[in-house]
Amino acid sequence: MGQLIAPGLDDGLIPTQVTLYILQYVQCSFSGDDYIAVLTFRLKAFPDDHLDAHPAYYPKDTISGAVASCQAELMEMYFEHVHPVFAILGPQRPSSISSSLTLRASIYALALQHCPTARDIDPWIFTDFNKQALNIERQAPKLETIEAALLFAQRHAHVLRAPTMPGMSAEIGSIVGMAHDLGLNMDPVHWDISEHEKRRRRRLWWGVFMLDKCLRNALTLGRPSFLVDHQSNHSQPTLSDFAEDCSSTPPPKDRNAALQFIAMAGLTRILSKIMTYYFSVQSDLEDVDSLDTMPAFSKFEEELEHWSTQSLAPLLAEKAFPDPTGSLEIAYYTTQVTLYRGVLRELTSRSSPTDQFWEYLSQQSKTVALSVINLLEYLPVARSSTFWWAIADEFGSFKTQLLHRWKFYDQDVLVLNFD
Repeated sequence: MGQLIAPGLDDGLIPTQVTLYILQYVQCSFSGDDYIAVLTFRLKAFPDDHLDAHPAYYPKDTISGAVASCQAELMEMYFEHVHPVFAILGPQRPSSISSSLTLRASIYALALQHCPTARDIDPWIFTDFNKQALNIERQAPKLETIEAALLFAQRHAHVLRAPTMPGMSAEIGSIVGMAHDLGLNMDPVHWDISEHEKRRRRRLWWGVFMLDKCLRNALTLGRPSFLVDHQSNHSQPTLSDFAEDCSSTPPPKDRNAALQFIAMAGLTRILSKIMTYYFSVQSDLEDVDSLDTMPAFSKFEEELEHWSTQSLAPLLAEKAFPDPTGSLEIAYYTTQVTLYRGVLRELTSRSSPTDQFWEYLSQQSKTVALSVINLLEYLPVARSSTFWWAIADEFGSFKTQLLHRWKFYDQDVLVLNFD
């Protein structure tokens, strides 16, 4: 038998002004031989302004005025060109997007280059606002804060410099911290919340996972991952996570976007295992010979082949317009290169690979390199118009790896360079 005590609360106050309850203590007592437990929970309610979620120094709204003449067009361009490759907002539509200024600023920033009527807007308006506002909002994050931060992390670099986006790893660390604050690492399947929020939470968790493991941190920047795989119990996302309320499948027009997101999540799981096995600090300390590394290499290759057959090939066969699969295909080739780099790095530093295995890896590396060249040489407008910019940045790193590691002396000869 439980007793809920929240002294001093006006019942009429709860729905509108009170948004947070803090558990002060739990008292448990036992009575009788049957050990019937009597639990007393004491909760204290606090209004939003006690959390400093929007204090007086929160930046002034410079966004609404800047996009007043083209707000609808920017939203339309976002859902036409950006959403298909990173469907983090699920079944939401422009009319249902949260009024959160940070979320809208992130959406407008990504849609800007696709919107001719917004070409005169200074892109730094969105960057400057979100860099201030998100730093404040992360003190008391909400789900829309995570959405805003995930999309903001995909922003374009307006200045060509090295490093391209200084501080990005720390920014991702704060997103991971907010995700943990909100319990996103836990699958909410058995939680007493609406199905809408369960689906939203699952999408956001996988967005955070992809950002940390692949898009901006571990692979792209070479930083240690903030996420530890065994601290989450999420299963692979499904089509139902992108469906509207009271439905188990997304509308036909949203199906490919959902499949693209699901496929990227699956590929990132494989990439995470490859990075842990070959590129972690602990992996450098382990003694592995060529006989030990072959089973792991073969297993990763089989996983990638299975993913390609089950996830990538069906999407490539769709021939949609716009076609978001170019980014997914680049990500697949990048993961293959990461695997080959890992096994060659391991073998050349600890043992001498057999001539047969070396020849196999050289041939596979050449095949991947030629596939990328062919993809970019014949990339149609239908695919280039929906390129996922984070993946494109990742490809820049990937291309550098190709130029550094591999040299073509002619069309048939590939030399691997480890200088």
